[in-house]
Amino acid sequence: MNVEVEVVSASSVRVSWDSLDIPEITGYIVYYSQTDRVGITRESHNITNNTILSLTITNLEANVEYQFQVAA
Repeated sequence: MNVEVEVVSASSVRVSWDSLDIPEITGYIVYYSQTDRVGITRESHNITNNTILSLTITNLEANVEYQFQVAA
């Protein structure tokens, strides 16, 4: 998947990804965590519609680096 992250504001980003042409996929999970907090439980958002290909994540800490992953 081609995952892209776009900064929307100091505390939010839009994560988008390409669809996968696999009929069994019923949705996606977007995982994210602060890059410098190894071992800290990461947050996730479940998307139960396989046609939704982006998510805006809000309430992030400003000036903090995050990592994002998308799973089908």
